[in-house]
Amino acid sequence: MMDPQERIFLETVWHVLESAGYTRAQLREGTTGVFVGVMYGEYALLGQATDGRMAVSSHASIANRVSYFFDLRGPSIALDTMCSSSLTAIHLACESLRRGECDTAVAGGVNLSLHPNKYLQLSLGRFASTDGKCRSFGADGDGYVPGEGVGALLLKPLPAALADGDTVHAVIRGTAVNHGGKTNGYTVPNPRAQTAAVVTALRMARVKPAEVGYIEAHGTGTPLGDPIELAALTEAFHELGAAPDDPVTIPIGSVKSAIGHLESAAGVAAVTKVILQMRHGTLAPSLHADRLNPNVDFTGSPFRVQREVVAWPPRGDRPARRIAGVSSFGAGGANAHVVLADHPQPPREDLPDGTQVLVLSAKSTDRLVALARELASFLERRTAPPSPSLAEMVTEGLLGMVRDILGLHQNDVGPTDPLSECGLDHTTRVRLGTVVAQAYGTPSDELPAALDTVAALAEHLLESQGERLRDSFPHAAWAASADLDVPALADIAYTLQVGREVMPERLAVVASNLAQAASRLRAFAAGTAAVGVFGARPGEDAEPDVDGSQLDPESAARSWVRGAAIDWPAFHRGRARRRVPLVGYPFARERHWIDQIPPAAAPAAREDREDHMNPASEARAPQTSSEHDPRPAPAGPGLRASILRELIAMTADVSGLDADRIDETTGLGEYGLESVALKQLADRIGERFDAALSPTLFYERRGLGGVADWLVEEYGQRLTVSEETTHPTVVDKALVAVAESAADVISAPDAEPIAVIGMSGRFPGSPDLDRYWDNLAAGRDLVTEVPAHRWDWRSLCENIPRISRAGTDGAASSTTSTSSTRSSSASPRPRPR
Repeated sequence: MMDPQERIFLETVWHVLESAGYTRAQLREGTTGVFVGVMYGEYALLGQATDGRMAVSSHASIANRVSYFFDLRGPSIALDTMCSSSLTAIHLACESLRRGECDTAVAGGVNLSLHPNKYLQLSLGRFASTDGKCRSFGADGDGYVPGEGVGALLLKPLPAALADGDTVHAVIRGTAVNHGGKTNGYTVPNPRAQTAAVVTALRMARVKPAEVGYIEAHGTGTPLGDPIELAALTEAFHELGAAPDDPVTIPIGSVKSAIGHLESAAGVAAVTKVILQMRHGTLAPSLHADRLNPNVDFTGSPFRVQREVVAWPPRGDRPARRIAGVSSFGAGGANAHVVLADHPQPPREDLPDGTQVLVLSAKSTDRLVALARELASFLERRTAPPSPSLAEMVTEGLLGMVRDILGLHQNDVGPTDPLSECGLDHTTRVRLGTVVAQAYGTPSDELPAALDTVAALAEHLLESQGERLRDSFPHAAWAASADLDVPALADIAYTLQVGREVMPERLAVVASNLAQAASRLRAFAAGTAAVGVFGARPGEDAEPDVDGSQLDPESAARSWVRGAAIDWPAFHRGRARRRVPLVGYPFARERHWIDQIPPAAAPAAREDREDHMNPASEARAPQTSSEHDPRPAPAGPGLRASILRELIAMTADVSGLDADRIDETTGLGEYGLESVALKQLADRIGERFDAALSPTLFYERRGLGGVADWLVEEYGQRLTVSEETTHPTVVDKALVAVAESAADVISAPDAEPIAVIGMSGRFPGSPDLDRYWDNLAAGRDLVTEVPAHRWDWRSLCENIPRISRAGTDGAASSTTSTSSTRSSSASPRPRPR
């Protein structure tokens, strides 16, 4: 039985080739590489409980199967760097293209949740969110929500893409990968290494900090990971020349807040989000950050969390572009950063489309009907009413700037509210003027005093900068249902003619505009006769090949459905046509699934599992007696010893170590305690002694003995904390605590830009990229409960005593592996990374 990850990625690669308008035969003319990130191989675990059937799970086969099926001869590599896998796959693909190992490359990642084992590990390791929400840079974030998804990009050197007439969705300007080396724990991030990755990628891209308009962060929503990431990004931009007091801010967000952490597919999900933002000229909101993480220091940082949907204006002057960075950091220290830029499409030949022939084919009649229905929906979306006006777009963008500068929420200020009454004083007005000048290219950053409302400011900008604004924002930025680049009917027809595999069941539709084409496709799907619709299944008496230049549209349609091979470029009589992204083939979602483990496992096996999964059993992790006096011992010679005994008992409980193995002078990192466990231990100590204690204290004070000394020194006999006591700054101490050695940042050589010419993916709640964008722009939280048919998470809580029912309601869903398979985040008693 093939691992569903292998099958799903194979389908996604089929779709990414369709997106770019290429067939297998056309790719075989060159050398194409395949690079895929993958992390888990859980399908084989299901096969252990079946009779005679073997579930096969091989990471290598995910890439190799694609190369085999499509007959691709370039590098074929599946890789696992944990959470940074798919972004690293994109880096390796770009490097392979630059070295000439291949002339086209598929890069992406896949992540499916097929067995509860992963969720048990994440929950017992305290990695998962306790409330089913991924709070990237938000307060109360204590872990991530695992999700599943799949995505792939088709890459080609930019000069070749332009020469071939490909649609260029974006350009990869720079990439970098590294490792954090030895830190205070295997999963403790190294901010210096993160800084180095960002700096190297930006230098390779020849991009200045002022030109960056957005950062898609790793942003797992953990109490330590997010502060360290923000500090590393800030240091990277300062190293590259950003001034600490620069009033211009850079939006930052994380798609994980909406779809969960897709682990090995997280990087390609993030890159896809950024490219869609570029296409729509819009920044989608990052969720669950209404209250920011108090441990993240945004003062002195150029970044701000993007918490609402707004226009994304280009930046820079060479010319102005939308440029973004994307980060992925593996739990084991493997870091990756990619720099993307938008790419304006060359002007299309301004000729009427005329009557065109849209050709579709499928394996069966029902698939042909499904394909016709989906293409009709695609065309209908692109003939929808136009987007909001330029004035509405500028007004919405200005409202976002005002809210950000004044720290207001969405409903706190409207277009006609006096800004002076909302808190805009001289200092903040100067800052607003600077931000407006940077975003909209005004010649002066001084705002006239009479402009005291957003509506007045928008009117002023439209009068003084109208032409420039129309060039920068040709479409509405936040209308999720509107596609900013409506393809021409002739280009749609050409893509279907030359960029699709020909299958047995054929359909041809003759139409002169998009609405007519959609209507006739709908008629075919409904079984209704319509003018200009031709269908057939060619038999042995198929018509011979036909010279397209001699055919009119209706004759071409009739000949093609009867089996004729038509010279379609000749049919277009030399007119320039483009391959454009369209809907993908609607695969039949047949279930091919190995039966899951029966709910009632054998008692002996369950006992073994309980013992293995519960290292902190009563015998090995002594608990503090419930009859123990909750008050600390009185001040005196015995105070330190009493505190130390309790510290050792709590550490044993958290770590699963025997208490007699814990030496007060040994650093906790040497026992294998990492950031998640140290955070839990700090919380327990703080609660027990009513002390303001940060996990960084374990790095500053050697061993539990040092912690006991600190408690005695700071709180003495009282061991209480006054309301005025402040928490230590996490970011600064985390920076100090990491290993001193890190890779030096070197000047990167010029890198050939790599074009993204095809995109495909299926993400939580989003079976295609149109709906992915709709969900992101609408700010929808796509996390749902674990589907009951996947497994019963309640039984996991009952079968494993250590696990409570807290936090078992979160799940990031995506119909990916089968018609009924979803990813989920059952997280019994979870805890942050």
